[in-house]
Amino acid sequence: AVVGVGLVDGGWYTLSRAFPTFTDCWVASAPRGARGPQHRVAMYDLWQHRPGPLLRNLRVPALVIAATGGKSDAVVRDTVTRAAARLHDARLHTIEADHAVHVQHPERIAQLLLDRFATSGLTGAAPAPRSDA
Repeated sequence: AVVGVGLVDGGWYTLSRAFPTFTDCWVASAPRGARGPQHRVAMYDLWQHRPGPLLRNLRVPALVIAATGGKSDAVVRDTVTRAAARLHDARLHTIEADHAVHVQHPERIAQLLLDRFATSGLTGAAPAPRSDA
């Protein structure tokens, strides 16, 4: 059973609401130095994503973490606030980052997740693997 969810750096907003065409989205949101088609394909998939019904149906504690400070900062702040408001029991954190906040600040993300779910009583983490095998 799912007992909590961490939504880190995307997937919680409807990009097509803010950007009527994918080209508009790509120009405003593409990470600096993005090369090759993989970033563009991933961004296109996010632009097509409609998370609203999924968010409304979540009934577990959530942590929403968004990267701010990029080219589309105003859009991110607005959409992440609306997304968090749709969730049953959400906490919202924004972190200054260029892109991929989980890559730039992995320790901070891990600590935020641990803090959120420890205070929710969700501390059923699996034990660390033994190194004496």
